[in-house]
Amino acid sequence: MLLSKYYILPETGEIESNGRAILIFRQLLDLARTNCYSERLPNYALSLLAMEISQEFIETHFQDKNKDLNPRMEKIIEWIRVNYNLKMGMEKIAKIFFYNPDYLSTAFRKYTGYPLMKYITMVRISNAKKMLLNTSEGIKEIAYKVGFDDEKVFMKRFKQLEGISPTTYRNAFSRTKIVR
Repeated sequence: MLLSKYYILPETGEIESNGRAILIFRQLLDLARTNCYSERLPNYALSLLAMEISQEFIETHFQDKNKDLNPRMEKIIEWIRVNYNLKMGMEKIAKIFFYNPDYLSTAFRKYTGYPLMKYITMVRISNAKKMLLNTSEGIKEIAYKVGFDDEKVFMKRFKQLEGISPTTYRNAFSRTKIVR
């Protein structure tokens, strides 16, 4: 079956809270609230949302599962996911999981495709994106909560990974209508 000719939409499921589908949905809601756009633009946005949900479903259910799972690396990934806000470095993680730091660095990169510290930064930024969209906390507070010691470093890393600043991200994707 050639998957590129079809939309495959699940009847039920969950979407990543920081995924593109959520962002597109929020933009669609914003478009629906305003009258300054053409009538076609919300239809295009809805089509884009359907394509994004379809793509996410295909990626999670039909991609090659040939990659062998490494239980020890999966434990490290899960530990990072849970403890992303702690001060951590290669040596600390290597010590916790009884690895030589150099071996861990090589093995982690081979398994995930990312250097360990970049992966940690990606997890932190992913969580920061959720906080930017779902809280009204300041950039400085979010930076500290996700494990950065300095908000300037946080803003620099955020821009490197996302291509926009945290403030621009928040403003672009979290417009909400306040009803009294």
